[in-house]
Amino acid sequence: MFSQSLENIRMSPIVSISEEVKKRSKDFKEKTGRDFLHQKLIQ
Repeated sequence: MFSQSLENIRMSPIVSISEEVKKRSKDFKEKTGRDFLHQKLIQ
């Protein structure tokens, strides 16, 4: 059994948003052929 203190661990909101953007940016690139905005900001 794992520690009960680990039972309610969640990602911070900014990490959740970042992960969702990564997923959506791949779809956006496939549909439009253009990079999603966040990729331009990282470079």
